[in-house]
Amino acid sequence: MASTKSRIKPRTWTGHRGQLAKRIAAGVGGWLQLQIASDLDQTIGEDAARHALVTLLHAQRRFDVEVNYRPKGWDTKHRLDIALVPRTATAKTVYGVIELKWLTGARDWGATRLDIVQDAVRTMAETTANLNAHFVVIGGHQQAFRSLFNTKHPRAKAKEARRAAFVRLFPRTYREMGSLTRAELDEHFAAAESRLPTGIQVLGKGKLQARCVAAASAKIHKREQGFVYVWQIGLTGR
Repeated sequence: MASTKSRIKPRTWTGHRGQLAKRIAAGVGGWLQLQIASDLDQTIGEDAARHALVTLLHAQRRFDVEVNYRPKGWDTKHRLDIALVPRTATAKTVYGVIELKWLTGARDWGATRLDIVQDAVRTMAETTANLNAHFVVIGGHQQAFRSLFNTKHPRAKAKEARRAAFVRLFPRTYREMGSLTRAELDEHFAAAESRLPTGIQVLGKGKLQARCVAAASAKIHKREQGFVYVWQIGLTGR
């Protein structure tokens, strides 16, 4: 599992953000390992994973945690999974937002890839300060990760092109940056902004970026059974 130990305390907000990402991966990854060891990994869903993540975030004691967060100006139908809210009454901007996707069972993996790209876009629709965390967290069983990232579609050219684009955007190597241009998003994920409230646009002419900032694996007898990854989302040319 990923370690949360650090010999030197981070002195910058960027350092604190990286430490938080590692704690998320290690903590939720540890929870996943417990579910696997208990033979419960095939039955847990996103609600249970979100509860584990929120519990971990509350324990940091650096901010309040708001679930189903509605940014200012958004209608009541559109929410973000989690917001990290400053405890000072005068603060007007959240420290960060998090979108979680928990991979379960057989599903339409093409639709899941679009959902995750939409989650990434949604995190950039909220203004943040200090930590500036715009996290997408993906976790689940290793078979689901294989289906999402590695299983090719040799008989469906367009679907395979979308899978390849998704893999380019979300690298799974620590610190590696992935990206898609606006043209690539329009070609492969034309509905990337469709889960934003009417009138709100995020994407400009630049790139949507995702840097892998933390990862953890759940193992039984040294065999990897599941994973948790955290990406920091960014935009260029807004």
